[in-house]
Amino acid sequence: MPPPPEHDDSGEVLYIIANFPHQESFSIFAERHLEHTHRVSILLRDSALLNCLTMRLDSLVYLYQLGDAVATIQEVYAPLDGPRILGTLGTWDPASRVYSPLASDSMWERRTDLGGTTFISADLKWAPLMMEDLKSGFLPDLMDIISFGCNFSISTVPSIDDKWGSLKSGSDVDFNGVVGMVQRGEAHMSSSGLYAGFSRAEAVDFSVPVLRDTVTLHVQRREGKLVNFNVFMVRFI
Repeated sequence: MPPPPEHDDSGEVLYIIANFPHQESFSIFAERHLEHTHRVSILLRDSALLNCLTMRLDSLVYLYQLGDAVATIQEVYAPLDGPRILGTLGTWDPASRVYSPLASDSMWERRTDLGGTTFISADLKWAPLMMEDLKSGFLPDLMDIISFGCNFSISTVPSIDDKWGSLKSGSDVDFNGVVGMVQRGEAHMSSSGLYAGFSRAEAVDFSVPVLRDTVTLHVQRREGKLVNFNVFMVRFI
């Protein structure tokens, strides 16, 4: 049996699994206790045991491989159903007990290689940011740059109902349009020009803004009367 889990300073559970008698027994243990590899940290010494784990892009799975003098620490992750990717974090010298980092402290700065995975993007025309073919315009050009740098590809599908995404009638949680497609898992993402609203943010995750738009309010001008436009903003304060 493996040793009991340890806890780091943040309270995160850490399983240190140096040796396991049989891969089959580890598979049973993993199915019972290690289903969510993004919620517990797992340190392995046998790379064959990786086959027993369900991997994600944010998995906290690490390999400890001892060499002649120092040990190499690697992290393992897999985007969607793509290939498992290994990245070197650093080395550990057991004699001097010194860890030498070889990569960034930020997980997302390290995991920029998505292994050629294909992501489905639900999109809708919004010229000139996205043209009729959904493959040309500012936003598709931007995604081409990002996908090249992060080694992934995009398969574009149109919105199933030609809508951006609003709450369905009679529902407080279910969306139509491209937001609904991402919410239901029919698409992995959308690279359309979606505004980030409060209700949408409850259903899907938004990236940092890639474009900022300005909206102005207009009313009829009346002689001798001043309009206090701040009244339109009171509900947001």
